[in-house]
Amino acid sequence: MTRGIGALLTTSLMVSSAWADVIPSRRPEDGSREARRQVSERLQAIGIKQDQAVAQANDLLDREARYFAEGPDRIQVVGDEQVSGFPTAAMVEGFLMLGLLAGGIVWRANVSN
Repeated sequence: MTRGIGALLTTSLMVSSAWADVIPSRRPEDGSREARRQVSERLQAIGIKQDQAVAQANDLLDREARYFAEGPDRIQVVGDEQVSGFPTAAMVEGFLMLGLLAGGIVWRANVSN
């Protein structure tokens, strides 16, 4: 490829983005706001802080917000078994791996002697 063709292609790619249309997303007013408020209230009822609950409710798609607002019991706490901020299963796996590593080191030291 010659430099002229490369420069022309590069310039055309850079300039073509100037004509791109940006259409902002809008939330339809078909009860989505009320659904998000209900979801936020349910999240607060199960123990999530208000600012986090509002942020999570706003991150939902409109159909998701309506789905959870129709049945507030669909919103449940999951993975609540934690030790110092880590899931219990991860802690058990970590200790198991450390034990296997220590056992392997001890075994290797005894085999080589």
